[in-house]
Amino acid sequence: MLRTLIVLLVTLFPTIAQATKPKPTSDPLKVYVTYNHENFIESSRSYKVGWTLFEQAATKHKIKLNIINAPWATSLELLSQSKIDSAFLAFYSADRAEKISYSVPVAYDSISVYKSSKKMPPSNFKEATVGVHKGSIHAELAKSMNFKATYESASRPELHRMLNVGRIDYILENESLINSVCFNATGTTEKGCLSSVGTPIKHSSLHVIFNKNSKRVNDLMTTINREIIKNHLNDETKAVFISSGYSANEYLIWQELMTNHLRTQLDTGE
Repeated sequence: MLRTLIVLLVTLFPTIAQATKPKPTSDPLKVYVTYNHENFIESSRSYKVGWTLFEQAATKHKIKLNIINAPWATSLELLSQSKIDSAFLAFYSADRAEKISYSVPVAYDSISVYKSSKKMPPSNFKEATVGVHKGSIHAELAKSMNFKATYESASRPELHRMLNVGRIDYILENESLINSVCFNATGTTEKGCLSSVGTPIKHSSLHVIFNKNSKRVNDLMTTINREIIKNHLNDETKAVFISSGYSANEYLIWQELMTNHLRTQLDTGE
């Protein structure tokens, strides 16, 4: 039943996304990435999967990706002003979606509560302080978890320093960033310098975000989206997840997120 629904959604998506087929273009798609882009590919399984599926889909249709390194905040600001083509990689935000377009899910990340492996924080969240990145979906999640206090910072390194010295008890963060921090600190993600508490709170899809007002960019991204959707059930895509460190069951989580995304597209007619 689920597979039938997915096939139906995949069949209908091109019509929903755009009535006419995008025209081929020799112009490259400029993609803004963080300065530690290569590090993230090596240390983060979600980042690696997302970049691999995105790059493979572009290559299939001879779309050249022109990589530009920049601070994430700068990329987001420029994109919200329609001054650049695209940026990699982002959680979905309804507020951002008013000014920025989102690709289909190219990966997903798990958000969890983390503690320092050197400290023993209060086991009861009602007695604990949690740190979150200011303005992120993590801040919204923290409000529903009954922590004693929530500390918001625009600087993720500051949050990690505060956690390590015991000024806050926990941080709410996504797996990819924790793995990157620990990889930089220890050279491996096998034995993290931070420990997750319990099971992930949320699995959230990750997307390429792109210029909402450029027809050229929208045409290119529609082509890439279609290619990712067409292949998302095949063995080659599953192999990308498995080789990046995901289990078969975790791959199914991404499939479910993709199905939900396509269902929303169908329901809204976007």
